[in-house]
Amino acid sequence: MGPHGEAQVSWNATFAAMTLLAGSLLAHVSADAQDSRCQVPPFAGASSPNGTAATMRVVNDGQPCGVTLYGLPAERRNPATDGAILQQAKHGKAEFVDARIQYTPDPGFVGEDEFSCQAWAAGETRTQRLLKIHMKVQVLGPR
Repeated sequence: MGPHGEAQVSWNATFAAMTLLAGSLLAHVSADAQDSRCQVPPFAGASSPNGTAATMRVVNDGQPCGVTLYGLPAERRNPATDGAILQQAKHGKAEFVDARIQYTPDPGFVGEDEFSCQAWAAGETRTQRLLKIHMKVQVLGPR
């Protein structure tokens, strides 16, 4: 093997090691970003007159999945103080606990579910804002 062949082998090994390290760092960052068993992507429009639709993805391991509702969502300030379930889920239980809307799937259920809720939270001027959410839920089996 000539001088360029050895350099190429060394470069390939270095590149592979760097790629492996970068991949593990990315996996660690994404795992810390949100609990893998309960995911609720950010949503907006809950204070509009018709409310908004949101999605939730939950692994059915017997634990609730939830989202905290805020009067000022961009700043994550003024959590909801009161709430109610308007349409109960058919394959689980939706409830308002503290400032969170939580959903717990029925034992063994895997599939699609949904529920509607509303909550009250203070807006910018501390006046109460009504938040309405229709949550579409995807329930996955335990891992």
